[in-house]
Amino acid sequence: MYINIEKVKLSILLAGNKRQLVIFQKVLFQNKTNNMNKQELISALASKTGKPQTEAKAFLEAFTSTVTETLSKGDKVTLIGFGTFDVQQVAERVGRNPRTGEPLKIKAKRKPRFKAGAELTDKVN
Repeated sequence: MYINIEKVKLSILLAGNKRQLVIFQKVLFQNKTNNMNKQELISALASKTGKPQTEAKAFLEAFTSTVTETLSKGDKVTLIGFGTFDVQQVAERVGRNPRTGEPLKIKAKRKPRFKAGAELTDKVN
């Protein structure tokens, strides 16, 4: 079934019901996410820098591998204004098997985390 979305939006606006338009848009686009994947990030980097996508991809891979290597050593990466990547030590704890209910030991681990900087937080809000 084909629905002319623009005609529906126009008819709702002409009726003067903005609330109904908002509800219509939420229902229509509820499955569409606004998440950027790796390829979209590479395309955005390439267009902002004017470089080819192959160079943008190489930069992104170098950045992620450098951050990963630094965190695996236990160090942190700070980008002033953007944020800090660091490693959090999670202590050993006792959990429960959901099927049987018996207690089991969950090992201690190191968990990577990101804390947004003040400038990034201000720009997002």
